[in-house]
Amino acid sequence: MRDRSAHDHYFNDAKEKEALLEGIQEILLDLRKRSNIWESVFDIPEKELRIRELDKETLREGFWNEPDKAKEILQEQSRLNEAVAKWKRQINGLDDLVQLYEMASEEEDGQVQEEIKKDLERLSASVREDELKMMLGSEQDSMNAIMSIHAGAGGTEAQDWAEMLLRMYLRWAERKGFAATIIDYLPGDEAGLKSVTWTLRENTPLVMPRPRSVSTAS
Repeated sequence: MRDRSAHDHYFNDAKEKEALLEGIQEILLDLRKRSNIWESVFDIPEKELRIRELDKETLREGFWNEPDKAKEILQEQSRLNEAVAKWKRQINGLDDLVQLYEMASEEEDGQVQEEIKKDLERLSASVREDELKMMLGSEQDSMNAIMSIHAGAGGTEAQDWAEMLLRMYLRWAERKGFAATIIDYLPGDEAGLKSVTWTLRENTPLVMPRPRSVSTAS
C-alpha cells in the first residue's frame, strides 16, 4: 500500500510539474512573439523623438512666459517619458524572467518556477492593458470626460442605487489614477441622490467599467 501511495504521489508531482512548465513556456512564447512588435505598436521611436523636441522646448528662452502652454508641454513630456520608461521596464522584465527561468530549469527549482509563472502572468496582463489603450487611442483620449448619473423615476431605491454607482465609479477612478471632480449634485428625497455630474481628468485612454446589473436608475 505504501509503495502504491508513493507511486501515485510521484505521478501527481510529475503531472503538476509538467503542467507548470507547459504554462510557463506558453506565456513565454506569447510574450516573445508580442515583444517583437512592441516597439512599433507603442510608437516608441516616435515618442522618443517627441521627448527630445519637448526637452529643447523647455530650454527655450521665455518658455515660462506662457504658463498654460508650458504646463501642457510639461504634462505631455511627463506622459511620454513614463510611457517609454514603462516599455523599457517590460522589455527588461521579460529578459530577466527568461534568464531566471533558464536557471531554475537547470536546477529544477519548482518553487522559483511557480514565482516566475506568477510574474509572467502579471507582465502579460500589464502588456495587454497597454495594448488595449493603444487600440482605443485617439486625439480625444487625453481630454477630460464628463459623466452623469440620473436616478429617474424609480423613487428611493433608484436614488440609493445611483449613489452606489457614484461611489463605485469614484473608487475605480481613484484606483486608475483619474482625478474626479463633482460639478453638480442633487441629493435624494430621503437618501441617495437624484442626479450627479462629474469630470474625470487623465492623459490616458479612458475605458469605463459597466455595471453588471440593471436597475431603474438611468
